[in-house]
Amino acid sequence: MRQVIYFFIITICLYVSQVTICLAKETAGSTIIKANIKSGSVFRIFGYTSPNSLVQAIGIRTFAQVTSDRTGYFLIDNLPISIEAKEICLTTIDSERRVGFPLCMPLPEDQTSGEIGPLLLSPTVSLTSGNFIQNKNEQILGMTLPNVKVTISYFNSPSTLITHQIFYEAAKILFPSVQASDLPVITVTSDRRGIFTAKLPSEKATNYRTFAKGYYNNEIPTLKSQTLSFLVASAIEYWFKYTLPIIVLFLIILILIIYFIYKEAKTKTLQKKLEDFSETTLKPFEVKELLHLRRLWYNLRNWWKSHQI
Repeated sequence: MRQVIYFFIITICLYVSQVTICLAKETAGSTIIKANIKSGSVFRIFGYTSPNSLVQAIGIRTFAQVTSDRTGYFLIDNLPISIEAKEICLTTIDSERRVGFPLCMPLPEDQTSGEIGPLLLSPTVSLTSGNFIQNKNEQILGMTLPNVKVTISYFNSPSTLITHQIFYEAAKILFPSVQASDLPVITVTSDRRGIFTAKLPSEKATNYRTFAKGYYNNEIPTLKSQTLSFLVASAIEYWFKYTLPIIVLFLIILILIIYFIYKEAKTKTLQKKLEDFSETTLKPFEVKELLHLRRLWYNLRNWWKSHQI
């Protein structure tokens, strides 16, 4: 029995000696690295993204999180990599909680340590609305490296819905401007906080898809952002989808009110219920409270007289 116990203890010790549990925390760079890995690979990863954004590095049994500085620079120092991890994916989350497109890269099989970078993570983007009305000013918003050129690409993505095709064909007849040609790539510049905005096309009533890229030193492109979709609705389509339902709802409510008034004028049901409520509830309550106030006044007057003497 004692030999079995010794064998069990030795087996556990051998297993633990093959596994290294790593936990590191750097407050200066806001680095949090947590991994339960086999001893081996350690890498240093650095690059650029939008200022003051979270950067997460994720792999099999490997995780790290840092915050970029005000220039967008980030550094994950001495990141332990699990043997099972074949690639590492880096994702940026900006101050508006928008998530960028992940950058995944294979790890070198013949290296146990090294430096990876500089990496240029994707911009983060959002739209002012998912549904635009034709010829209205709608924008794409986003964050990337500060003070750099940003290009916004977009292309048609025709809807497969039959209803939308009907609206589109009708709009081409009623509103010739929907046949306008596509605009070129939009170029803007991010500000010192990495924020950029641009007006999106709304001349053509159709579906669009769009994404953005930043350019480090205005030359080297970043990874593209998430691809967003938006619909530009023609005036007639917008009217049928949004204005008409409101008008119909208003008319239904108006008809119900008129019907209620007409029925009340004939039956006086509500008037009778109000009168019954007044007789059975309001008046007894009024009398009770009046008696209560008179009693209080009487007690207060007696107390005053007694203290005057």
